[in-house]
Amino acid sequence: DGKSLPFTKSKKLGLVSYHLNQYGQNNNHLHAHLYNCEESKESFVDLWNSEGLQKRFQLTGSGHHGPVYTNSEFGSLSWSDDGRRLVYVAEKIEEESCSYFKQNVSKSVNVGGQYGYKENWGEGLTQCCHSVICILNVKTGTIEVPVLPDSIFASKPSLYASGSIFFTGLDLNCSKHGTINQLNRNSKLFRYTISNKDFISITPDGCCVSGVCVEKFTGKVAYQICEAGGPHRKYTEIQVFSPAACGKPRDSVIVPGGYIHTVPKSLFGGKLCDSSWLDSDNIIMVSIEGPLSLIAKINVYTGKKEYLFKELYSENMSFDVVDQIGQKILFSFSHLIPFSDRYCQGLAFVDLKKKEPVLNLIKPTKSKKRCSFSAVLFNRNEKDFNGVFIHPMGKKSISTLVAIPHGGPHSAFSTAFRHDVFMFCQIGYSVLLINYTGSFGLGQESINDLSGNVGDMDVEDVHYAVQQTAEGLFPNVVLMGGSHGGFIIAHLIGKYPDFYKAAVIRNPIINHSTEVGVTDAPDWPYWIMGLPYDAYLPPVPSEDAYTIMLEKSPIVLVDQVRCPVLLLIGATDVCVPPQSQGLTYLRYLKSRGITCDVRLYPNDGHALSGVASSADSFTQTHLWYKKHLEL
Repeated sequence: DGKSLPFTKSKKLGLVSYHLNQYGQNNNHLHAHLYNCEESKESFVDLWNSEGLQKRFQLTGSGHHGPVYTNSEFGSLSWSDDGRRLVYVAEKIEEESCSYFKQNVSKSVNVGGQYGYKENWGEGLTQCCHSVICILNVKTGTIEVPVLPDSIFASKPSLYASGSIFFTGLDLNCSKHGTINQLNRNSKLFRYTISNKDFISITPDGCCVSGVCVEKFTGKVAYQICEAGGPHRKYTEIQVFSPAACGKPRDSVIVPGGYIHTVPKSLFGGKLCDSSWLDSDNIIMVSIEGPLSLIAKINVYTGKKEYLFKELYSENMSFDVVDQIGQKILFSFSHLIPFSDRYCQGLAFVDLKKKEPVLNLIKPTKSKKRCSFSAVLFNRNEKDFNGVFIHPMGKKSISTLVAIPHGGPHSAFSTAFRHDVFMFCQIGYSVLLINYTGSFGLGQESINDLSGNVGDMDVEDVHYAVQQTAEGLFPNVVLMGGSHGGFIIAHLIGKYPDFYKAAVIRNPIINHSTEVGVTDAPDWPYWIMGLPYDAYLPPVPSEDAYTIMLEKSPIVLVDQVRCPVLLLIGATDVCVPPQSQGLTYLRYLKSRGITCDVRLYPNDGHALSGVASSADSFTQTHLWYKKHLEL
């Protein structure tokens, strides 16, 4: 409608209640910041330069869209190269609705619609139902909302100088399942051209697309792609879409508007960043290699992989990309031991184009060595897996090993700093982090091996690793873990009731047969049990499917549990709903006279990532071990 959004240079926002969610930069040295205010539910875009705040656009109440997405899963903020436009994602504006019994209602109001149900994307994304792409003209303040098919949920848009928007579109023709950390949802790469409102699909059906990043100078788009369905996290191919103007790359196929070629040599385990292009030939990704998180430079035409910065720092260091613009990279590095009393990780900057040495903004300093760690390799049944062993130094050490299997199950522990592990060592515990079969970083074959063998292969890997580490050194072994890690722990304390002395379990999966009907990821119990699943036509569980899910779940071992169990439960968890899992397990334990307790965190979900719940859960864990081991 041509109506400009209000902006001001001086309005005070109370920045304490704000947080920076997304960030962009154009060639005119103007920076854009997208903010959400948690208290007022308002959203803003600020434009800054070296002289300070230049404009502030209030997006809330514009009449073009609902709440702005600032989550890392769907949200983005991207400049056009001419500095005239910004693109972001928001919830589609809600149709006004009211009760059947309200009088004098406008014709535009949906009478009787106030209790309508809107399907969402699960844990951490329950406010995301139907998205719209929004284009903000920073000169006029006007917003344009492209009309896209109702069958597409748009996310992560990125602008290119030609006026094209590349984005990932989730397929709404299949069921909405939980999406955070799920690299198996049906999705495609799309392109929308602003000038002629042309809309095309670039990638084929039946795939999952993620990690979309645009090379601003050429319009090339790199992205990760794999077959949809199957394990929730997997190794992917990297493909590159080249616009027709770039010419036809070798071994490429023709698609609408250009060409696609696949980066040769191998599958890649890791994630592309929003701005992964170093130049027109190379990208970077954070790559998981065993228990290390590394920054890899990859040539998109040869597939050659080179690890950056690894040789500059000590062995077993893990890295992550903080931000990147072209060949300027801001990265963090850490390991499980803090660098000093003040810093638990380092921060460095490098401009690869200038070939200057890395500038350590926060660098390691010599400090008193209070603990040590090492990466460890295990082999069971001729299959390798790994872990990280951390132990205190000096007289403070106590004879207790805390064994921690990760959740996922297709995630991984790295050597990056973890506050809980370090605090355990400060108290005197030794800690073993275990990457069992199916962990990311062990290869796609390891991930596939776990399907149909869950509750056995993963459980026995963890027990074997604990035995190898504890033998002759630790008379007391306790357990801690959540989600699928909690699933493994519940198996271990039932299968080996006299070996483990205490357990602390966060939001555990206890019974897959009851989880399948209530979780935000109902495909998961099928795949992990080796059963088929169709997202377009979800199966009704058969008697055989229920039987398999039950028999492989730790609930069948509850009569054999002997050790004290503490449950840490997030009340808002929709991934592993507590009523069907953790709280049900509590009832079974109590009725069998097992020493048990629960902490229920009312405002937290699956990860228990809130500050208050994180602090309390760690304290409760230590006190539980101390009480029942009589330390």
